[in-house]
This record gives sequence, structure tokens and C-alpha cells, in this order.
Amino acid sequence: MAMGAAHGQGEFERLRAFAREHGGCFTRANAYQQGISQHAFDVAVRRRHFLRYRGVYTLAGTEDTGKTRIWAALLRAGPGAVVTGYSALSIYQFDGLALCVSRIESLPAVVAVPRERHLRIGPVVVLRDTSPSVDHRIVDGVPVVERSRAVVDSLRLLDRESARQLLYRTLQLRVVTAEYLQEMCEVLTRARGISQLRAMALDARSGSHAESETRMHWILRELGVGFTANVAAYDSGGLIGYVDIAICHGERKIAIEVDGRAWHTDHDRFRRDKKRQNRLIDAGWLVFRYTWEDVTTDRASTLADLRRRLSR
Repeated sequence: MAMGAAHGQGEFERLRAFAREHGGCFTRANAYQQGISQHAFDVAVRRRHFLRYRGVYTLAGTEDTGKTRIWAALLRAGPGAVVTGYSALSIYQFDGLALCVSRIESLPAVVAVPRERHLRIGPVVVLRDTSPSVDHRIVDGVPVVERSRAVVDSLRLLDRESARQLLYRTLQLRVVTAEYLQEMCEVLTRARGISQLRAMALDARSGSHAESETRMHWILRELGVGFTANVAAYDSGGLIGYVDIAICHGERKIAIEVDGRAWHTDHDRFRRDKKRQNRLIDAGWLVFRYTWEDVTTDRASTLADLRRRLSR
């Protein structure tokens, strides 16, 4: 028997429309609100027209996507919940997020709920120190916090290396500032992840993330070489990543990558960088890689090396 044959078709159509607007997800209460009876709901579950999914239900045939997982978390969290952290950045389709955060698709969804609401809905990360009623908007049909706040919550929750990479990228794009991060440290005094957020704010104020690149800029200016910082590089597969320093030298595209003091602190980061460099080379870039020591203690040798390479 087709879904809805034993019950009013209108109720099931309303539920389908609701599910389409909520990533394919709905709760039992949502179904009742659309006019589905308890008996009809139970029959649909037995016949696998409604499938259990991460604490809620989906219609049969619904694809398991990041957005579906986010909506499941939102519906479980209840009215007033909004998406925050890296989950919100994924809804914003934040430029370069996948390059900053490894295996983001495997991370739990992050939602914020009103302060007075106490609930645990693992594996969802639930934050109670955000104000959903004040600082959110609708993006692609999903309620999300403002982008700057999403960055702050990401910096609190991600592993240290991913947080650092996201910090550098969002500072480059001026999504956040060192001053804003410091203000949020004062607002979130006792919040989850505050120690890491303070470390990120200190890093932003010190500018240590940009120091190695800045030193390379000085070397290039001394050589009289024109360059552009933070250039998006593409191939047939789409965005490869952001080149620290790009030089157009005749018909050659040169990418200069400068590793900071804490380069490749984990194996995943090393593998991603190696894959990225191979794609750059395949796309026609010449890649020159230098370390922190190359632009500090061994600066003279680096200057001579660049002069030799660029004179070819």
C-alpha cells in the first residue's frame, strides 16, 4: 500500500513539504502537527516509509548529507535552536573551510540553544552560551549564527591545529579581528573551550601567524620582485587552495609557500599539504617552499637562492 493510501493524502503531502524545508527530517511531533495520526505514523514506520535517523525521522530515499545531519540536530534541540561553529560555516560555504579543517564531514553538528534549556543529544555538540534570538540569520533555509560568531565557536571546539589554520584564514579575510576575539574572550569567561579561544586571541594579537610570510615579503622587496599574497589557485577539480605568495615571472606562475614555526604538527596536515602541492605543480605552478629558519636565521642564503631561481 502506498504511503497515505490508508490516510488522507493531504496530511502526507504537508509532511513531505515540511521535510523538504528541513533537510528531509522531521520528528514524530512534527508529523502529528501536519495531521498524521499516531496509527498512520506507526504504520509508515513499520513499512519503512519513515526511517529512523539520528534521533529523528526521514522519508525513505532521503540522502544522508551534512545538511541533513544538521537539520536532525536542530530538530532534536527544539524551538529556538540555531546552528553555530564549523557547522554554520559549512552552511555559509565558507571559503577554504575544508582546507582548514580535516575530515569536517565526520565531526558532530554544533547547535546553540537558549541558556535556560538543558539537554544532551549526543553526538551533537550543544552550546548554551550563545543568544540565538539575537545574533542569527537564515542561510539556505537554515537558522545560523552570524559568521563571526560561528568562527569564535569553531575556534573553541576544533582541535588546536585546525583552529589555528581557521584563525589564519579568517584573519586574512577579515571575518574576525584580534579585537573582536578578545572581546569574545571577555564575554565567554567560563564557557567551554575558553582556554583555546584565549590562545587564539593571543596569536591574533601577536601576528605570529603572519610573521614568516612578512619576512619573505621583505626578502622579495629587497630583490625588487613584485608579488601578490594569498592568491586562490584552481585546477580542473576546482579550488586547490591559497598560495601564500604568488609571482608572475614571464610566463611562469610561481608559488612561494612559507611554513611557520609549527609546521606539520600532525600526519594529516602533512598529507594534505603534499597533495595540495602536487595539484599546484600539475596545474602549471612552480612551487618554492621555505621554512621559518630560511627567512630568519638563514635569510642570506634564502635571498641568494631566490635570486638564482628567479634569474633563470
